[in-house]
Amino acid sequence: MIRLSALDRFNWEEVAALKVAEGQEAFIPPNVYSIAQSRFEPSELYGVYDDERPVGFLMICVWAKIHWITRIMIAADQQGKGYGARAIDETIKMLKRRADCREIRASIHHKNVRARHLFESAGFTFMGDSDPIELFFHLVVKR
Repeated sequence: MIRLSALDRFNWEEVAALKVAEGQEAFIPPNVYSIAQSRFEPSELYGVYDDERPVGFLMICVWAKIHWITRIMIAADQQGKGYGARAIDETIKMLKRRADCREIRASIHHKNVRARHLFESAGFTFMGDSDPIELFFHLVVKR
């Protein structure tokens, strides 16, 4: 069963140690970088767990009342098992429970075809906005 667990002093190192598959390094910074970044940019950090085993990492930021999934990764040896889709589903459920959440956005590397498919499969739509590296997607939260 997939669950999201906030990073704390007990689990941050096991999540920081997770790595993406070879060839995906350009799509997302290492988890340890994101953890350090959260010290300076307000973020919520979660480990993605299959029961007690860490399988991924999630970073959420809230800017101007918009909830952003700024990072999501599944460890190289855990990819292809449906963890990414289930982690996005759990994230959407968690964010929908927040009274102030009206929209969820995500940014992905423009060459990350798998991530684009995952977000579109979860109901996100391409916003048409992009910069040279990132594509932006959104999901309107129905109340």
